Amino acid sequence: MSCPLCGAQALRPCAELRDVPVLVNALYSDAEAARSCGRGDITLEFCQSCGHVFNSSFDPNKIEYLGDYETSLHASARFCDWAAALATRLIQEHELENRCVLEIGCGRGEFLALFAKRCIAVGFDQSFDPKRVQIESGVSIHSRYFDPDQDQERGSLVISRHVLEHLADPVGFLKLLGRACSDDGALYVEVPNGAWLMQEGSIWDLIYEHVSIFTPASLSFAFAQAGLCQTSLAPSYGEQFLAIEGRHGQAPLPPLSPAPWLAAQERFSAALEQRIAQFSRLLAKAQRQDQRIALWGAGSKGVSFLNFVPEAESVACVIDKNPRKHGAHVAGTGQRILSPEEASKEPLDLVLVMNPLYQAEIQSELAQLGQSPELLSSL
Repeated sequence: MSCPLCGAQALRPCAELRDVPVLVNALYSDAEAARSCGRGDITLEFCQSCGHVFNSSFDPNKIEYLGDYETSLHASARFCDWAAALATRLIQEHELENRCVLEIGCGRGEFLALFAKRCIAVGFDQSFDPKRVQIESGVSIHSRYFDPDQDQERGSLVISRHVLEHLADPVGFLKLLGRACSDDGALYVEVPNGAWLMQEGSIWDLIYEHVSIFTPASLSFAFAQAGLCQTSLAPSYGEQFLAIEGRHGQAPLPPLSPAPWLAAQERFSAALEQRIAQFSRLLAKAQRQDQRIALWGAGSKGVSFLNFVPEAESVACVIDKNPRKHGAHVAGTGQRILSPEEASKEPLDLVLVMNPLYQAEIQSELAQLGQSPELLSSL
């Protein structure tokens, strides 16, 4: 076995999880269908040569994005403010007024829409269904993969957010992004931050769909392998995201050393079982005390938590702000997803906050609903 990024065989076992849901963001209409979802194994390997982390048990044939699938974070005011500020910065720094912004893997175009009033906003996403999603004014989305040999669009800025980690050939995809740029165009690529994941012990961010977990070293290396020159590489959104920017057609910078993340990988491996055991004990105690427990956040973190921690079956309700999730059932466990208003019809004693970035927002909303439970971060 060798690293899919650099080909090295200097690998270290990092984490192992068996029989997890293949698509954590799939929405199911009933509990039985949710519990019968497709499953797979996560066997993480850390490459000591380039710092990449990958799932050696990943089978792309298990991944099929059909039916309801929801990953949007735009129901959160905090996220919307962050996304708007990012779009404004990119427009200003790259002087994008009236120029083409191309987003590959744009979903329903929520981020792309932030460019529409000042730029020509064009997106590509095979999963986009114009019959189900209303496109924002000024945004054009093609329901297919981008093909640089067939498609004429070239971006003064090419964006790809949270796509690269899903792909078995990340370097090939980065080369495609380079071809999507105009001659003087720039790239903005964003992925989950593997360094933050390991340093914080955020085991709930481990999902089957992510064949790759990028550290700063491995993302920099992948950029160089694709013949791209990075102009910046930095954590973003509370350090949970990792953003790299650059251009094509220039000599790439030397990649970063993976050494700083080797110790973090070792700590993360130890944290996996410890974190699961910690929350197993906590939930068992809360159950003995007859507490009504809620989990806030039916995204990747929340669904992973519910599937990794056996005692999570005691969670009475799963809450999410995203109205598209309300009434659906969680992959793997079958728990029903409720709006904050519906969940608050009965008193809540303990609320597990899946992402600490939203804790203040959640506390404020619960107070408005007349609830004052104990809030506990999952990290």
